[in-house]
Amino acid sequence: MTLLCPGEEAWELWKQGPTGGFQPAGTAPMEPDGTPSSVMGARVFAFPVRAAFAVPLWVPSVDAEAVAGALDIQLEKLNLKTEEGGGRLVQQQTLEQTDGQTLALAIVLNERQLKSFPGGGIPDQFEVTPSLFDLPENSLILWRELGKVVAVVTRRDRPVHFQSLGAHVVTQAAVHELELVLMQLDMQGMDAGLENVVLWTDSVDSEGEAALREAFGVPVVHRKKPAPELPEVAAAFLPRQVAEARIAAAERQRTRRLLAVAALVYLAVAGAYGFFAGRDIMAAQALKTQRNALESIAGGVDGERARWLAMLEVTHADRYPLERFYQVAKTLEEGSQVRLTKFTFEPNKLVVAGEAENVPRAINYQNSLSRDPGLADYEWDKTAPRGEKNGFASFQVVGTLKNAISVQP
Repeated sequence: MTLLCPGEEAWELWKQGPTGGFQPAGTAPMEPDGTPSSVMGARVFAFPVRAAFAVPLWVPSVDAEAVAGALDIQLEKLNLKTEEGGGRLVQQQTLEQTDGQTLALAIVLNERQLKSFPGGGIPDQFEVTPSLFDLPENSLILWRELGKVVAVVTRRDRPVHFQSLGAHVVTQAAVHELELVLMQLDMQGMDAGLENVVLWTDSVDSEGEAALREAFGVPVVHRKKPAPELPEVAAAFLPRQVAEARIAAAERQRTRRLLAVAALVYLAVAGAYGFFAGRDIMAAQALKTQRNALESIAGGVDGERARWLAMLEVTHADRYPLERFYQVAKTLEEGSQVRLTKFTFEPNKLVVAGEAENVPRAINYQNSLSRDPGLADYEWDKTAPRGEKNGFASFQVVGTLKNAISVQP
């Protein structure tokens, strides 16, 4: 399992280890607008806080349909109502129910931050970053995402509100902005009841930390930001671009299946053609066998062919003994240092023996005989040259006439 999550300054890759926890696995390249260049094959994609709106609402009912309808009306009032189309940009969840009332939270993905989705694969799951961390109870948690300070307000251990601030560092101005956020929550009947301000970042100046203590009257605690972890229930978010990409992938898969079916049909047709072609070949072979049988019955053919071959010895000049001797001896130039000691001509065989200055020259002469086009009718049997006491290398080559048919007397 690989998770792509926004870090303090860059997009971070996290890989799930053997024990189930996530371990850092490097960073992903980032575009100038802050979006990742590629999802790097991640199966879980975490949207930063700036890419989502949190809308909490007390609804005077515990009926699920009434709560969902009230949230829809609230989103429409805030101009956050979206046409889902092929995706799902809104998730509703119940945070608390008491005295016939329901505290519900709607999280809306910000379409202005989703103009395009990076390539590199299609993730299986989409989350917002506050859902990926074990949040302290009844606290205001501050950390940095992609260079900006973000704030999350929890009720018990559930996030009831989150937003991205305009500051890069927690300063007095950022604290004033946080005061306005909590004031707005109080006006909506959601008294935060803060017990702590938790800093998961070192990007805070001394005046800002002092302003936090003075503004909220609770301890300010520094803690290391924990590693992300997957929520027990996966969010149902699905950006429209991803929905369209999945539809396109399904169409491609359908096209591949159609091509596979077409290939099977083609193979079936080719197999049928091969069957009938093989049947015709077998029929032709049977006819050839019948022809051979008729030739053997007719008789005289082989004898006439043998006599004709015998006539070749006196009708074809290249079969004269003198011509064969010329073809054997023509390569014996002065520089070859090879001389013949024996030449025997038979109708179907030539025997050539000789001596060479050394073994390599003997081998060269043997090879020249086997490569000579004029002697291509012979199959050559070459013995390895042997060194003699006189310092020369003796050799013998026997050429057998190919396809020779013995002549019956």
